[in-house]
Amino acid sequence: MEKTENELPLWRGSTMNPSTLFARARSVIEPYLIAGELVGVCVLVRLLLDDFFLNKFFSTVFFYPAIILAAFWCGARPALLALALSCLSIRYFFMRPPGQFLGFFSRWDPLRLILFACSNLLIIGLVSHLQASKKKIAWMATEADDARSRLLGEIAERVTVEKQLREEQAFLRQLIDHQELEKQTLCNDFHDGLIQNVVGSKMLLEAHFKDASDVDPIREVVHHLRKGIEDGRRVIRGIRPSVLDEPGLDGLFHELVSHFSALGFEVDAQACLTDDFSTLTDRIRTAIFRICQESLTNSWKHSGCSKAVVRISQEGDSLLIVISDEGCGMSAAATGENAGFGLRGMEARARLLGGTFAMESGTSGTRVVTRLPLTTGG
Repeated sequence: MEKTENELPLWRGSTMNPSTLFARARSVIEPYLIAGELVGVCVLVRLLLDDFFLNKFFSTVFFYPAIILAAFWCGARPALLALALSCLSIRYFFMRPPGQFLGFFSRWDPLRLILFACSNLLIIGLVSHLQASKKKIAWMATEADDARSRLLGEIAERVTVEKQLREEQAFLRQLIDHQELEKQTLCNDFHDGLIQNVVGSKMLLEAHFKDASDVDPIREVVHHLRKGIEDGRRVIRGIRPSVLDEPGLDGLFHELVSHFSALGFEVDAQACLTDDFSTLTDRIRTAIFRICQESLTNSWKHSGCSKAVVRISQEGDSLLIVISDEGCGMSAAATGENAGFGLRGMEARARLLGGTFAMESGTSGTRVVTRLPLTTGG
């Protein structure tokens, strides 16, 4: 009956390559061998110099390098082994009577050996502490380098993101400027082409109106042409009113009031300003007009009320634009992530100029608050 994999002996699953075992054993044993070799070298040097001292001078100074080097290279435990081997070697070779471990010729010999052991214990502790401090400093330096690398990476990533954001903002500014230019070109072509042709046709009919025998059809045609001209001009003012090319804000408010009044929607516009702001840039003035226009259009279409209020005031170095109505408000879905192009466009215009945009909508109405700086570097 064959044994399954789970029933095999544990030693079958825990076998290890002999070379791996030897490498691990060597890494453990090698420091102790080095410590023993250092002590052996010191013993050999001391024996070679023993005739010079004529067996009268007992010196432990030869064993200090072995213990210090063992502690420095191998660690505290191999250094303790070196200390033990040094004490045994001193007692056996260099203390009277030689060749013994128990008997002492002089009563000062045990004290000397104890002093030697204690002093080396202190040395081992000091060297071990220094080595530990060195390792800790090296670890802290590595951690500092890693933290520095991470910080530099985050800074580089942030710089890249900011660069991409600046490029995106520059592209959006160019896109908005291009859209305004296209609107202006479209309005000019529409006004100088189609409307002028309609006006010319109306004038020709009115010139022949006096001599016509059947005036009712001609009067009706003239009436429709006149209405078409008025509608066309109103469309032009809605797309790109000429007041956008005029300095100040009075023309913008007048255009908004007259445009929505023609649609039957009342606009109460007031400005609490200490200056006429004739030096405002075209981008700021265009943003004010487009945000107000879009907000009032939403109120006219969706609020269910017949009036909206526009308030513009100056607060420090910025303009505060508040558009409010008392309608039915907008749904949460229409103001969240699923917001329409108009709301996203208003927010983008304010953000590109360094301003803020916020909208509050509920059953008591809708309130749009926009803050724009008086000056912009864009």
